[in-house]
Amino acid sequence: MITARHCLIGLAMLILAHVHAEGSPIQVDLSGYVDGNRIEKSITLSDPSQPLTFDVSSTHLTPSEGPNGYYGGATINSNFSLAVSVITPGSTPAAVASVTIAGPVTGGYSVGWSQIPNMSGSVTGTGTSATLSLPPGVSSADVSPYLADLLAHPSRVSYGGLVTGGYMNMLTTSLSLAPPVDPNAVLAVPEPSTLAVFLTGLAGLALARRRRASRASSARVA
Repeated sequence: MITARHCLIGLAMLILAHVHAEGSPIQVDLSGYVDGNRIEKSITLSDPSQPLTFDVSSTHLTPSEGPNGYYGGATINSNFSLAVSVITPGSTPAAVASVTIAGPVTGGYSVGWSQIPNMSGSVTGTGTSATLSLPPGVSSADVSPYLADLLAHPSRVSYGGLVTGGYMNMLTTSLSLAPPVDPNAVLAVPEPSTLAVFLTGLAGLALARRRRASRASSARVA
């Protein structure tokens, strides 16, 4: 006989299993280019509900010196394209789905005052588009919730940097993947196209016609 105690124990086990599933570590692989910088990263997230952030580059900027003081700077109009995949135990990067996030990178830096060689400025970028890539044998139903959410929310990927350090004029940049908007996101399995349904119908009609012809021929022989 099932008692209230048994129900409470079962409910507790279900909650614990759900929490464990949501907090299970995942390995996120990233590959591509961001503002001309090559990215090849493999990072383990102990908790997928937390952001993923890492430094991309640190560049020393050198202003020019002329008869009227210091000058120099640059305007940045670039882009990024980053393939993101989630690697599970026993799988290889070539056999898992990936989502490629792309977006613009803008900003700039310059000497603020000609009498001091200090430079200031910033660079920013945000994902604006996402494309799903499925290798042979992998269906949309196999796409992890982390990637499914990224496909729907490319703006989770952001890039930014500031010129800091006074006379050092260091432009330090970093890349971030914000936590999923919907931790339980799933991709619907694509429905057959209209053409596929039409061709299937034609095949069925042809098969039915052959069966009727075969029955008629058998009846005449009898």
